[in-house]
Amino acid sequence: MAVGALNTVFTPSSLAPGAPGYPGIPSAPAYPQGGYPGVPSAPAYPQGGYPGVPSAPAYPQGMGQAMPGGHPPMQGGPPAWQTPAAERALGRAAGHGARQALLGTLKAKVITTILVAAVVATGGTAAVVAAKNSNFFSHPAQATVVPTINPPPTTPQPTATPMTTLLTYRGHSGPVNIVAWSPDGTKIASGSDDQTVQVWDARTGALLLTYRGHSSDVNALAWSPDGTRIASAADNVQVWDARTGQTLLSYNGHILSQNPQNLDDVLTLAWSPDGTKIASGGDDQTVQIWDARTGQRLLTYTNQTNSISWVAWSPDGRYIASATGNGTHQGEHDVEVWDATTGTPLVTYNGHSTTVWAAVWSPDGSRIASSSGDGTVQVWDAHTGQPILTYRGHQGQPVYALAWSPDGRHIASGGRDVTAQIWDASTGTLEFTYFGHTNSVFVVAWSPNGALLASGSADHTAQVWQPTI
Repeated sequence: MAVGALNTVFTPSSLAPGAPGYPGIPSAPAYPQGGYPGVPSAPAYPQGGYPGVPSAPAYPQGMGQAMPGGHPPMQGGPPAWQTPAAERALGRAAGHGARQALLGTLKAKVITTILVAAVVATGGTAAVVAAKNSNFFSHPAQATVVPTINPPPTTPQPTATPMTTLLTYRGHSGPVNIVAWSPDGTKIASGSDDQTVQVWDARTGALLLTYRGHSSDVNALAWSPDGTRIASAADNVQVWDARTGQTLLSYNGHILSQNPQNLDDVLTLAWSPDGTKIASGGDDQTVQIWDARTGQRLLTYTNQTNSISWVAWSPDGRYIASATGNGTHQGEHDVEVWDATTGTPLVTYNGHSTTVWAAVWSPDGSRIASSSGDGTVQVWDAHTGQPILTYRGHQGQPVYALAWSPDGRHIASGGRDVTAQIWDASTGTLEFTYFGHTNSVFVVAWSPNGALLASGSADHTAQVWQPTI
């Protein structure tokens, strides 16, 4: 892939923790080995794994059903059009004509998917990389258009992938928008359009706790680094005890300026690596950083002009990447990297042509992968915005789900094509395709030790599975 040079950006050798950071920002100490400070490393998955693997255990007490062998490879293409929680939230918000128009446009695109598939497979993209705020560079930053030649994937899709479904959780009555492993790898929390968060045993599927504190679709959730609390997002953010379900804090900072009486959907949230702060974003077009124990707002980032679809802290906690969607013009579907303390924008990546659904950091903090409604996952340098590779394995269908493996070697992605795919983070080579779901895959998450994945889908299930890579 031929790329041009970014002509106005500082180019360090790496963004690894402890290396010189963005220009003008003091270096942080190296991130400690063994995970979050003060939190013991997650133990290896219990010896022996799931009982009876490769055959799955019987699902206990009727709360779900194990799926030995899983579903066969999907035939006849993807099912009827289905959107993830963020996309549905954008479309139904009252008074948001632009969102309604986007929703109609995306639906209309499904009709022509087959006709344009060949064009998508062979077409090129142009990545526009803007390094922001000239104070951080030796001379003013300028946007550079970097043409990226994207030939069709050379790695053939497998005709059949051995199924490795270990558990299918069927406790939700609506689409499963988000799943997250506990830091010790023993439990999974899942959030759904049924307005609940359910915590269940990652090995057996036994339901441990149901949190009913929300009155609308649960769009996002995350465990605190020490595993004692969960933060979940719907029309507000609630922090609650992960063992008892007791609500500890409600954060109501996301209010639409044109209608101050109404909270609007919070679409994304993330804990800081040290567990002291939470970043959240949503339809009010802001990212807000606030104290995880008191709810005091510490910083509001307002540099982006559309709904915030994703936020993620860098592994060392110094920077935040935030993604936007719901726009058709340049700058309305970008990823921005900015200083988590000052809110200073550092890099803007404009390589996608429509809504960016996810943006995740590599474990060493040197790269970011972003997924989009344009059917691609793009990997780029987190420090310069320079494109590295474009993955097109989802056949032009929107890619909603994205997760980097703990060892940094693999990326998992999922989307409207009803598959979850694992591919090499350095080369883009497809390694494994999972066919266990029967509708759009909204979320994928690696277990802390990297041995398993959990995924959530519009088919109302969460599934735990083991890739053969």
